[in-house]
Amino acid sequence: MPVTFSALTGHTDTVASVSIGPSGTLIATAGYDRSMRLWDVSDLAHPVQTAAFSGFTDSAYTIAPAPDGRRVAIGAGTIRLLELDPERVARQICGLADPKITPAEWGTYFPGVPYAPPCP
Repeated sequence: MPVTFSALTGHTDTVASVSIGPSGTLIATAGYDRSMRLWDVSDLAHPVQTAAFSGFTDSAYTIAPAPDGRRVAIGAGTIRLLELDPERVARQICGLADPKITPAEWGTYFPGVPYAPPCP
């Protein structure tokens, strides 16, 4: 039975690098449009773009997912290591957020909204 492939669209300039993650279902692309994109290709007929990172100061020339699949390294002028797990990213951001928002500050910025800070 033939396999149908779909095009991965989204970059606005030449794609300089393509890399497949360790699971075989993640494809990372980097391009001259100064962006990096991640794709879930577990269904080759219907790939899904799961993330896009842009704003690099130079074209993205190379990309490589880490063997554990949790990070990706991208060469775009400098080498950057990007965390892919949203929960880990949230924990890192909350770890840096200091001081935590107080109930009084919450009331000032979110009047009428019950106090529910995003970081514990």
